[in-house]
Amino acid sequence: MKHISELSKEKIIQLNELYKYSPVRRIRIRAHCILLSYYEFSIKLISIVLRHNRVSISTWIDNFKQDGISGLSDAPRSGRPPKLTEKEEQMVLDQVAETPRSLNKVVLWIKEHLNKEISKDTLIRILKKNKRVWKRMRRSLKRKRDELAFQTIKEFIKHLLTLERANEIDLFFFDESIFNLLPNIPSAWQEVGKTIELDSQRSKNLNILGFMNTSNELHPYQVDGSVTSDVVIGCFKDFIEGRKKQDVPLFIIIDNASTHTSNEFKRQQEEWQKENCVVFNLPAYSPELNIIEILWRFIKYKWIELDAYKSFENLKSNIVSTLRLVGDKYQINFQNEKKCQEIYT
Repeated sequence: MKHISELSKEKIIQLNELYKYSPVRRIRIRAHCILLSYYEFSIKLISIVLRHNRVSISTWIDNFKQDGISGLSDAPRSGRPPKLTEKEEQMVLDQVAETPRSLNKVVLWIKEHLNKEISKDTLIRILKKNKRVWKRMRRSLKRKRDELAFQTIKEFIKHLLTLERANEIDLFFFDESIFNLLPNIPSAWQEVGKTIELDSQRSKNLNILGFMNTSNELHPYQVDGSVTSDVVIGCFKDFIEGRKKQDVPLFIIIDNASTHTSNEFKRQQEEWQKENCVVFNLPAYSPELNIIEILWRFIKYKWIELDAYKSFENLKSNIVSTLRLVGDKYQINFQNEKKCQEIYT
């Protein structure tokens, strides 16, 4: 009976490591095969356990006997040479960046400028290999913002985060969001040829205001009517008076909504400074710096249940329940969020 009769202690440890932790599935299976053979499993039994044919099992054992651990890896394959050189691939990527919505134009450009013919499918494979994906573009107002002011405030917030981690200050981000029965459209697994339909209807708005920090501590406020400067001021007063860390300065980051720049609100900012609280307005067109924006996105696209849109009462109940569980069941790792890279890197 063909089997592995001898293995050193070091080889057994090495095979066990490969069987458990190798990132290559084929090597994990082959290491398992050698161990089973060493423990006197027959080729027939190994083929049943690993669900591979007996010829493959026999070949793996022969390769291991001949080449040892290195025999578990696949031999290099020559394959067909790539149609484009590395330099040409980079030129193609640059061309795609210029015309990102029309690969047909890029295929023609390759033919005219590189004197090579490739199919659109081949071009797509090249793009995927270079970590390009087809996805929706997004609207942006970045061109309108003052870039110097943006970079200055970004560095300031980085400094505040450092002070917060050292427990020298308390730092929160404030914002408002509107919820109603016009659903945001999240992605979901669906049957081919069928589409999950969400109820959509007009309804009154549910306004949620909130203070949140990077530790997922959330203080939400529900407003059924219009959000005015007086409403925002009331929420700020309640939050500032009820905060836990009275012994350290409190910084609150807010955007430039009209309710945050009114004369009434500005007068209150001066009063709050006397209470060791600084309310800081972001530059215009800088939503990336207000991390609570991520919370609204998570609620609308990930956390809210689909049946929330059946009625306004369902929606209200679902959102209130979700808000209560933020920091417990629902958490955001802000450092891993792409939209937070501006202030975490």
